[in-house]
Amino acid sequence: MSTAFRLKTFPEIFANMVARARALLEDDIDLNIGSVFRTTFEVAALSDADQYIQISKLLGLTSLDDAKGDDLDAWAQKVGSDIFTELRRLPARTSISQITVSDGTFLRKAIFVADSATGATTFTVDDASAMPSSGAVTIDIGTAQSETVTYTRVGNVFTVISPTTGLATSHQLGSTVLLVSVRSVLSAPIIIGAVTVPLAAGTGAAWTATGSVVLDRGLSTEEKRAFTRVADTLTVAATTFAHIAGSSANQSTTAAGNRAISAGTTCFIPPTDSTKQVNFSNAFSGVLLDGDFTSDLISVESSDVGLQTRAGSGSISQFQGAGPFSGATVTNPIAATRGVDREGDDAYRQRIKDFIQSLTRATPLALTTLVSGLEDPTTGQVVAYAEIIEPVSPGASNLYITDGTASFSLTQVPLIGRDVVIRDAEAGDQRGKLGHYGPYGYATSGNVTPRLFKSVNRGVATSVGVNFLEDTTQAMTINAFATMWLKTDDDQFFQIASNTAIRFILTAGGAIPSSGSYSIYNLSVAPLVPVTDFAFNEATGDLELVVPLVVHDGLVAASDGAAVGVGAYTYTTGLGAYVQRVINGDPTAFDDFPGLRASGTKVVVKTPTVVSPSITFKVIPARGFSDAQVRPLVSTAVQISVNALGIGGNIILSELIKVVKELTSVEDVVAVDPTSNITITNSQIARISDSNFVMV
Repeated sequence: MSTAFRLKTFPEIFANMVARARALLEDDIDLNIGSVFRTTFEVAALSDADQYIQISKLLGLTSLDDAKGDDLDAWAQKVGSDIFTELRRLPARTSISQITVSDGTFLRKAIFVADSATGATTFTVDDASAMPSSGAVTIDIGTAQSETVTYTRVGNVFTVISPTTGLATSHQLGSTVLLVSVRSVLSAPIIIGAVTVPLAAGTGAAWTATGSVVLDRGLSTEEKRAFTRVADTLTVAATTFAHIAGSSANQSTTAAGNRAISAGTTCFIPPTDSTKQVNFSNAFSGVLLDGDFTSDLISVESSDVGLQTRAGSGSISQFQGAGPFSGATVTNPIAATRGVDREGDDAYRQRIKDFIQSLTRATPLALTTLVSGLEDPTTGQVVAYAEIIEPVSPGASNLYITDGTASFSLTQVPLIGRDVVIRDAEAGDQRGKLGHYGPYGYATSGNVTPRLFKSVNRGVATSVGVNFLEDTTQAMTINAFATMWLKTDDDQFFQIASNTAIRFILTAGGAIPSSGSYSIYNLSVAPLVPVTDFAFNEATGDLELVVPLVVHDGLVAASDGAAVGVGAYTYTTGLGAYVQRVINGDPTAFDDFPGLRASGTKVVVKTPTVVSPSITFKVIPARGFSDAQVRPLVSTAVQISVNALGIGGNIILSELIKVVKELTSVEDVVAVDPTSNITITNSQIARISDSNFVMV
């Protein structure tokens, strides 16, 4: 017999009362309308029905599957949502995007007509007739492949003159090319007081006959000079600084210099017949540099919350009011994403179940469930999607995260300087840990990271003074330690200029070294070799030497002796570091970071590869609409649909077609390319912009 609770209604309860009364008293009871007995039964039945309703509500607090609304929130609180913030219902969120502010007078744009590989020195676009014969363009602005190059142009073919190594990354058919300035580089160095500025051969023709040039913009040697031009040579007033060959020269765009874009500037997506206006504003100020037609990307956030704040690239097109300066235009090269409505009951209920299943920690479900929705308190970035891929053979599990935007990446910074891993070893020490947080950059060839060095000498100072340290117990070969580094026990480093038999002469002008023990490091030699000399965990920063250290030896990760800009190692900041810290745990802040991974496992935080396929639809507009009117509406609908997919979310053509056909301005639609669904792997995420959509 079933014991499930069944809600009884007033008519059913009243009918049962009447039936029982008649069965017991037969005709000796008056149950006509208005009689005392009938009225009494009606009152009692109403009271019972109300109790049934109250009992049914109690079920919402005892049965997760039956709980809804506030009852579901109360159910979550019973299992710990007041303690575990990740168990709370997710609120509605704003959308985020990035805009560029431009001087509309100079806007020029073109499209790649063929793929170009990394290192390519030329690329071809569809139509560059409106662009100057030389200058600077930004390719794929707003994507992970974005780069700015200085060029010369013949027809539709661009030749990269800076950087001299060619394109820094590959670009596919359909990539956008945005003109950003009339720019060149110096073909030869100029000294202080120079009155001529030699531009790269063939670039002068794009410059005006007279104007102003900005040299070394953004550097401490930046200066602006009026010029007159003949061919590729500018004549200027005497320069204040010297400038090396290859340094930048930008033709000034305004006498006012750099133009500020104040924090709080409001721009918006204009309203349509079916959508309302969506406002966006920037939290931090930006600038349109003198000489540029378009600013760098400026992060903006919607004023409202919810799905309706999402939009395709190119949707933000107007300023609220006059804008930051006369003639200013605005657009968003990347789609506005992240906006969501308050979490619904079904999704919240499933997440509660996943959370309960994840309390054991260390399982794949636990890692993805407890990471999803994490917010980095420093940057405000939030994990929108998480996906874990476990190794087939023993090794690291890769945890892919993203904030949902196409431009999201791990912010990795080279450590320039030194990180003391083991300061004063005991005999047999061989394990250490890098500072900062992972995931860490790691390579097994070239300039190796981490660049580890063991000390080559150890002693105790018997006398110290300005620029020297003396050890009378040593018998040192003269100048054997020249150019090496001396580290005192307070972890201060001093470069050795030379040495006598007992004295280290330090580089002049430094601080007075402390007395006590010291170590010598030869950082100019090759560092320890990974795998051969040490094992390294790029998730935690733990390392283990193959050959243990001897007593009083030391271990340092250092950038000294590496190529310019190469760090001792590359560490991560922002959301990636925060998630890695949550995964690993932090003994120094155990209450907040107890860790999720199992002991002995390695989980490395990574970002998915962004896949941006080209999509071509044949669209028949509804009566009264033109192709020009329909195209932006269809493009936006396709972008919103694709850009809402998570990591590993396949692009299903039938779903895209359905989204487009639901537009009132569309009569019919046919997929031209691709003709089948697009498979996205678990280490990829699909993100497109306006340039990826073609309507025929």
